[in-house]
Amino acid sequence: MPGDISRHRSLLVISDTPMCKSGDDYIAFEPVVRELEFLSPLFEEIIWLGCKVTQPTYAMRKPDNQTPIKIIAMPGVLSSYNILRMVTIYPVFSYYILKYVGKATHVHTRGPSHPALLGILLSMLSRKRVCWHKYAGNWIGGKLATTYKLQKRLLKLSGRPRIKVTINGSWSNNPKHILSFENPCLSNNELEYAAAKAASKDFSGKLNIIFVGNLAKAKGILNLLKAVTSGKLSERFENLYIAGDGDLRDQIASSVARKNGTLRIHLLGRQDRNALNKLYESCHIVILPSESEGFPKVIAEGAAFGCVPVVTDVSSISQYISHQENGYLLENNSVEQIVETLNAAACNPAIGTISLMARQMAAAFTYERFVSRLEKEVFDLE
Repeated sequence: MPGDISRHRSLLVISDTPMCKSGDDYIAFEPVVRELEFLSPLFEEIIWLGCKVTQPTYAMRKPDNQTPIKIIAMPGVLSSYNILRMVTIYPVFSYYILKYVGKATHVHTRGPSHPALLGILLSMLSRKRVCWHKYAGNWIGGKLATTYKLQKRLLKLSGRPRIKVTINGSWSNNPKHILSFENPCLSNNELEYAAAKAASKDFSGKLNIIFVGNLAKAKGILNLLKAVTSGKLSERFENLYIAGDGDLRDQIASSVARKNGTLRIHLLGRQDRNALNKLYESCHIVILPSESEGFPKVIAEGAAFGCVPVVTDVSSISQYISHQENGYLLENNSVEQIVETLNAAACNPAIGTISLMARQMAAAFTYERFVSRLEKEVFDLE
């Protein structure tokens, strides 16, 4: 992490990140916790607004006690917003934002989300604060909710010296205040550890596949299961590990119980960072046949451990993954396309070289590089 470069900087983070009570502490979605921990040396105080849930979702933990991160869990239902719900919850979000924004020198929104929309509107009215808006969704193409479209439109119009927007991928015709940033997922030490493990990975025998993510139709998990149980998959594939949870878990569990074929399917549920790293170590392919994405962190995470990415060609993914060079691009997430692409990878004698190239791609996704760029290009602290 960078050294403490200044005092009396206060960051307000506005998000819909799931948070819940665990004992006397609040815990929150682990990838965002890590990102803010690496960012924390830049600030004397970080007030983080998110949305309260009753049960843990995915991997969650509390921030390190040595960081100045304070979690504030706002009321809110993350998944089901209708017009009536929005009318009642937006004033609540506004109350929390206005309560804590007064002493903030910097504001950071994480979108697309409903709280982020309010933060974007606030930043367009305030000229004394540095505002950083992170849009993690699909910037180009794809079907978007009306509020997501509105956020993109406002972000394009929000340019002024103290407002910066970071997005996945590099796109032409964007205003200068919209910057292409990689979504971090690895520390330099983790990258070094992953490289050492990947160096001894053997692609000559049986192959293992890993899927990491939300168990939802949009992630392509149902088509993936149909593909691996179709009887058409190469016999080189031995295991499919599914790490994640979601609404389709029970349906997937039933499907796994009824499966045919020799490939073994392991439904693992949520996994913490150490467990995920162990899975990446033992696997050869990381697959994510999504219908829509920004740039999923699991691609870079798996690639760092030498897993060859097999991912749908959506949004900015093809800006990092080149077909048959450092991974495989699915033209779509149909069952037939998944089977065809996995079999092509299995019979490619150069798959070890593709793994090596994937590892090199992953080097751009470190937290240290991310924070260094924020210092120079967003916060202008040098």
